[in-house]
Amino acid sequence: MPTDIREYLLDRFRTDAATLRHRAESLKGATKPSPGPDAALSIAMAAACDNVVALAELLPVNAPVDVMLDALQVLVPKLTQLAETPQAATSPAIRSVYVGACTRAQELIAAELSAARPSVPSGLDDDDDEAFDDDFVDDGDIDDDDVDDDDLCDDHPPEEPNE
Repeated sequence: MPTDIREYLLDRFRTDAATLRHRAESLKGATKPSPGPDAALSIAMAAACDNVVALAELLPVNAPVDVMLDALQVLVPKLTQLAETPQAATSPAIRSVYVGACTRAQELIAAELSAARPSVPSGLDDDDDEAFDDDFVDDGDIDDDDVDDDDLCDDHPPEEPNE
């Protein structure tokens, strides 16, 4: 799979179009019906893939992630418009090509935004102890009113509660 978002979308929908055209050709010579779209619908779906490719070709080449994200944000409503055309409205299979492309674009946006966010630690480890050093001052006085490291000595067992 290409690592560039633009190339990924181009490869994905060119491959889908080629597969659908190949299916259409193989169905033309078939003597018995096959499950799935017939030859005419496969050709129409391939044309929809070509429309997606044409839009993906408008994405910037070798662009930084933020520029690509902006371009994908512009692409999503265009794909949504194609999914809402009269031709797509009458053919769920054609509509699914555009909806699928829109979903891919949104997934790419979400993945890039997620990768760009700094990760939040799920738990504390030894390196995080420094963040708490200022909260607890070890004053060396073992039975004082505050709780800190000096109250955790093994040679002074906890006092038994008075009954």
